Amino acid sequence: RTDVPRRKLKHHAPLGGIRIGSNMRQIVNSYGNPVQSVKKGYESIIHVLNYNDNPIVIKCDAGVMGTNAYDKQYVTDFIVIDESLEMPSGIHCGSTVQELVNTYGEPTRKQQGKENNVIFTNYIYFEGGDYIIFEIHDGIIKLIEIRDMEVNHIF
Repeated sequence: RTDVPRRKLKHHAPLGGIRIGSNMRQIVNSYGNPVQSVKKGYESIIHVLNYNDNPIVIKCDAGVMGTNAYDKQYVTDFIVIDESLEMPSGIHCGSTVQELVNTYGEPTRKQQGKENNVIFTNYIYFEGGDYIIFEIHDGIIKLIEIRDMEVNHIF
């Protein structure tokens, strides 16, 4: 098992200027208003933004609904599929698995999956309270998800 040092994961975690803990107001100022927002129980709100005809899915802590509440909502999880949004390391959707491994080393965990008859592999890097999931299809990153593990328990 290979853990990415926390400082490296924290340093590389921003994606297109979005990071865990970002204020939703800052994201709206950069990317525009969500095309959809849904409150999930008492603990989170899911916002979907449209960027280059691709969705950016952002999960925020509870806060309250409405455009006046963005200052009180903070990112706990987000998913990006747009190739133009990249991490400071240069990794983005469209990068090869070899570029990923050369940048971050071997993942902490690999997980196979299948959706709509498409087989993929998740390369999961985690350390401390954060993790990044790269969904790989045929050797190419198709989706990047960054999560706060203290909020999103998957292991």
